[in-house]
Amino acid sequence: FVLLIFSTFIVSTPYPSTRGMFTSWSDLRRRQGKHGTPRYSHIQQLLSEYSDRTTSVQHRQQILANLANFAYDPINYDFFLRLSVPDIFIEAVASSDNVLIGFSLGGIANLCSDRGFCRYFIQRDLVSVLERCLSSGRTRLIHSALTVLLQIAATTSEVLTSAKLRESCIALIDHTDHRIANMANIYMIDSDSSKTTS
Repeated sequence: FVLLIFSTFIVSTPYPSTRGMFTSWSDLRRRQGKHGTPRYSHIQQLLSEYSDRTTSVQHRQQILANLANFAYDPINYDFFLRLSVPDIFIEAVASSDNVLIGFSLGGIANLCSDRGFCRYFIQRDLVSVLERCLSSGRTRLIHSALTVLLQIAATTSEVLTSAKLRESCIALIDHTDHRIANMANIYMIDSDSSKTTS
């Protein structure tokens, strides 16, 4: 449910989508064809363009959107680790570009369907990132941050919590965007339940 909400957000952006991801190595080889571009090389090329200082802001946004969508497919996990793509998402979240922040949160949400990535991001102070986004006043960033919170809870059966996260989510229960209000309410129910059972 959570990933479905988020994938709709990604696909609805004005940038090219990389949906229709591969689910096995045989699918990958079949779709690439005999002379297709290997996935690792393609991701590496995207990262090279992203880090190039001459790359325009819009193109960097497009690249990050594509990487966020690539994060939806577990077949890319090893490539992402080898190329440090999760660190790119973390760095982008700290930027002043709200578009980059939104796409990086998307990549994080998709990767957090895996327990290992959940731990990876939590160790990199993800809570502070989410606190900042939830209090940003920007609907899309708030929605994305809530998606990450709920995805981590669904994957790990653990609820990330802090006084500031709870304070923000309590306020968001009355948000005019019903998706945000519902997600904030779900988070508070999970958070309260976690406190009761701990």
